[in-house]
Amino acid sequence: MIASLAAADAEVEEALDWYKKISTALAQSFYEEFAAAIAWIQSYPDAWHPIMPNIRAKRLTRFPYSVIYGKANNGKLLMLALAHQSRKPHYWNNRVRSLS
Repeated sequence: MIASLAAADAEVEEALDWYKKISTALAQSFYEEFAAAIAWIQSYPDAWHPIMPNIRAKRLTRFPYSVIYGKANNGKLLMLALAHQSRKPHYWNNRVRSLS
């Protein structure tokens, strides 16, 4: 199971709302790809290269977002952000301390 920060949940909702304004079908596609990424992370948490110690990013294929996640000290996975790949790189760095 992967937990998530409230800020990360808000980013998912924001992205969903954006795509819903364009098309319900596009929003559904986005959500399905996001859910598949979470499933991959749960199954293979170490599959992606670290971008910082204990922090990894799983890129979505069709959408310009990455799921930023890490392993907490207790070994549980935590989604820190759903980061747009063209906006404010590493804005989520201050969330890393949530893993402690």
